[in-house]
Amino acid sequence: MSEQNKSIDVFISVSEVQQFLRCRRMWDFVSHNRQSLVRSGLPTLSLHSGTLVHSALHAHAQGGDPIATLKLKAAEAEAKAVAEYQKVVGASPASEELTNLNDARELCMSVVRNYFAHWGDKPVAPLEYLKTEIAFRVPVDVNIPGKNVFLIGTFDGIARSASGKRLWIVDHKTFTRRTDARYLIRNFQFVAYVWAAKSLFGDQVAGLLYDGVWMKQPVIPEVLKSGALSKKAIDTTPAVYLACLQELGLNPADYGEFISELTRKQLDPASSFFVRHEFMYSDGGLRTFEREVTAALRDMVNSPSIYANFRWEGCWDCQITDLCDAVQLEEDVDFLIKHKYKRDTYDTVKAVKALQPTQAKEFLDEHAGKGVATNTASA
Repeated sequence: MSEQNKSIDVFISVSEVQQFLRCRRMWDFVSHNRQSLVRSGLPTLSLHSGTLVHSALHAHAQGGDPIATLKLKAAEAEAKAVAEYQKVVGASPASEELTNLNDARELCMSVVRNYFAHWGDKPVAPLEYLKTEIAFRVPVDVNIPGKNVFLIGTFDGIARSASGKRLWIVDHKTFTRRTDARYLIRNFQFVAYVWAAKSLFGDQVAGLLYDGVWMKQPVIPEVLKSGALSKKAIDTTPAVYLACLQELGLNPADYGEFISELTRKQLDPASSFFVRHEFMYSDGGLRTFEREVTAALRDMVNSPSIYANFRWEGCWDCQITDLCDAVQLEEDVDFLIKHKYKRDTYDTVKAVKALQPTQAKEFLDEHAGKGVATNTASA
C-alpha cells in the first residue's frame, strides 16, 4: 500500500468526545489528537484527589493495601509536580500550595478508610470483581476514507453477578456536588461504557454500577461536658460515630435511635457519603447513542471549526481558561503555552496503543471463570 493510500488509526477517548461536545476550543487545546496541552506544575486538586482515590480502590481490588498505595501515589505525584513547578517557575511552590496537596492527601486517606468501613472488604458485593483498570478500544465506522477511528476508554472495573452469568461495568466517581440519578443515567460516559462493553462482550453485559464517593470527611461528634456524645445532627457515618463511642467507653445501646437515624441517612442518596446506582440501557437507547457518537466522531476527525462555548453557569469545568481568555482577547497565546503548559497525553491513550487486537468471544472463552485480562481490544 502506498503512503498516500495508507490508513491511519485515530484513537479518541470517551472523555475527549465529551470535551468536544462541551467546548471545541477547550478540546482543541487539550486533546492528544490536537495540541495535547497539559498545565505544568502542581496538579488541580480535584483531579489529583480523584486519581488518588481511584488508585487506592484499584489496589484493594488487586489484593493490595489501599492506604499504602495511596500514600505512594501521592508522594510520586507531588514530587513530580514540585519538580515541574521549579522548572517552570524557577522557585519552589509556596508553603500554602504544598499544604493544599498535603490536605488533599489526608482527605483522600480518610475517604478511603471510610469507604471500606462502609462497604466492607468486598465493596461491590454481591458482585465480584474480575479485573480493574481495563483499557479498551472499539472501532467506529465514520465513513471517512483513510481513517480508522476507535472509541477508547478505561473501565474502572468489570464485575460479575452472583450467578456468574452477567457482567457489570463498575465506575467510581468522586463528587463534591450531588447529581440526581435521573440525570446521572444520561451521563455520556456511562452510556458510552455500556455501549462499548456490549460491543466487546455482548448481551451478557447487564449495565453499569455507579459507585459515588463524597469527597468530605465525616464530622467527629462533639463530646459534651457530661462525657456523653452529642446527638446533634451532623454529616457523619454510623461507623465514625460508633468508633467515637468505643473510644469513650460508652454503650451504643444508649444511642440506638440516633445511630439508626445515621444509618437511614446513609441509605438515602441525597445524604449518604457513598452512593450506588445501577444503570441499565435499552437496545434502542444504545442504538441512538451509537448514531450520535458516530456523528460526533465523524465531525472530530473531519477538520472541524473551532470556537468557544461559554455556558451561562460559567466555565468551572475548564482547565485552560487563561488560554481561552487570551484567544478571546487576541493576546499572546503562544507565550502562555510556552511558560505554563507542556505537551503530554494521558494513560488511557498510552495503554490502548499497546493493546493487541483480540476477538471478544475468544477472549471470554479463554478467560471463562477466571476473569477478564487487561489486554482487551476489539479486532
